[in-house]
Amino acid sequence: MPNPMTDFMDEAEAAPDDASDVEDLEERRLHILAYELWASLLDGREFPSLVDFTSEAIAFFRDQSFLIDFSQGYATPEIRFIGVDLQAQSDARLTGRPLADAPRQSLIGRLGTHHMEVLANRSPIGFEAEFETAEDENTLYRGILLPLSDDNEHVHFILGVANWKSERLGGRADEPAEDEPAIVLVEDVAEDELDLDPVPMNLAEQVVWTQRQVSAMLALGSANRAALYDALGLVFGLYHALEADLDSYREILAQAGITRQVRAPFTPVLKLVFGVDYDKTRLTEYAAALAYARAQGETPETVARFIAGQEGGIKGCVRSERENRRARSGQSQASQLADAIDRLMRLNAIDLTTVNVTEDGDFALLLARRRADGGVEPIRVLPERRSAIEAAIRRAARALDLDGA
Repeated sequence: MPNPMTDFMDEAEAAPDDASDVEDLEERRLHILAYELWASLLDGREFPSLVDFTSEAIAFFRDQSFLIDFSQGYATPEIRFIGVDLQAQSDARLTGRPLADAPRQSLIGRLGTHHMEVLANRSPIGFEAEFETAEDENTLYRGILLPLSDDNEHVHFILGVANWKSERLGGRADEPAEDEPAIVLVEDVAEDELDLDPVPMNLAEQVVWTQRQVSAMLALGSANRAALYDALGLVFGLYHALEADLDSYREILAQAGITRQVRAPFTPVLKLVFGVDYDKTRLTEYAAALAYARAQGETPETVARFIAGQEGGIKGCVRSERENRRARSGQSQASQLADAIDRLMRLNAIDLTTVNVTEDGDFALLLARRRADGGVEPIRVLPERRSAIEAAIRRAARALDLDGA
């Protein structure tokens, strides 16, 4: 069976340099060409496939393109191809590595930060912005990200095409024309409106970042279990970050009107991320699944794969966690009873003639201890409620009836 990703990478390397058959290539922006190609390959589908991008097609923009692969999950995308011109903008060799490895102050790192918008909107996303590189160069960039699918349902790849220029090096990008066709869904986006940091250090910012990432993942559709598992992995990571700073955590919860729960530790974090109005049954299941994953020693990086590997997925984790809770509860109750018996066995017997019973009524409940010789000795008068004493009276009367007394 052909591998579309391998075919794309092979064709990208072997594509001809001559693009003279494209009219007015210098005047038409590369991302416009990429979008028009993407749209022409739809053929009634929501997304084209990676195999639709032939060597002739990618010749127009291969040196300024890159490919993001989501086969390992939406939380851990990988870079599968980078054009030679785009690669030249980074000292790091990023092909085959996680997108998160792209340096923060590199062009490929900045371009990749837009991919969650594509997943959320399930449509091409255009953008333009600027940033300062580690070498104190100001780089302006503009481009487009195009979703691709192998089954016309889930986004399996994102193809990015960009042009750029630097104040000191000089780039490939020319100035955008005022009358350029408006084919992008997001234009003129300010840099401070984007999630440019992989994971913010500030806890409050990290909560917002996780909310946005999870929202984008859930927008892929409820049937996409991989996206949901990846979202729970992000929640798992946020939980550990919050628990490491309890003062800030309590403040964040107070501002959101959420109470921290010792017996259900993941529920408050899930409410922070999914929203307090989210389906309570689902939140309870998600909390149980994450609790089970934590009990098995899973980490934020492994929890999504762990849940996916359980029979029944989330519901399988819920069943296992409930079984564990029942076992822990049984052990706890047995331990408490054994401790209570030990304490009562060490008590001295009491003299009933000197006991002062302050409760009203004609009867009192007495706890007696068996002696080794077969007799019993009183050790406590129990301060029970009237209803409990009356119930004991009725049981004693029934016992008399059975004995014929």
